[in-house]
Amino acid sequence: MDMELDDLKKTWSRLDEQLKKSSPLADEEQIARIVKQCKGEANCSLGHIKGFQRWSLWGAGMVMLVALVAAFLHLPQVPDERLTKYYVLLVFLSLSCVTALGWDFCSYRLVCGIKVEQMPVAEVARRMERFHRRTNKEVVGISCWLLLCTGVQYWFYDLYLLPAVAQLTFLGVILLIDALLIYLLYKYMIYNPMRNAEKNISRINRL
Repeated sequence: MDMELDDLKKTWSRLDEQLKKSSPLADEEQIARIVKQCKGEANCSLGHIKGFQRWSLWGAGMVMLVALVAAFLHLPQVPDERLTKYYVLLVFLSLSCVTALGWDFCSYRLVCGIKVEQMPVAEVARRMERFHRRTNKEVVGISCWLLLCTGVQYWFYDLYLLPAVAQLTFLGVILLIDALLIYLLYKYMIYNPMRNAEKNISRINRL
């Protein structure tokens, strides 16, 4: 009976040693799989953001440039009494176009510079935080620009000559549409993918 007990103890000890040796390896493999999955999801989220920014940079940029060209071509047909307002509108749109394209280009370069597979996790997290702050500033900036743009339209189209109810209706509808567009575009095209990428990077940091 004692010999059987000794054999059982030896067998149990061998199994325990094997488990101790194999457990760290299993943990490392599991961690490696989680890291790979998190990096893949973060890359996918950043890909969505880059795709939207490419569209914003080239698609929206081309629309703005075409609108400017059309406005300049229409210039000879503008009555003399409206030329001043037309020039102000052209200058406003031109400056807006150049500023928007420059800002979008810098934002796109920033996101493209985030190399999840090549950079240390701390560097990726730092760049993601920088992009997050830049996006917050962008939302504030575009909100201010839309308010200014609404004011320019209000002045250009002589809407101040309309009855007060019509003026309030115009301003209310325009501002509501602008607020909805900003919320929906940035929430689903920028913030949701960005938060998903940040969550995965943070998960890697905790491992």
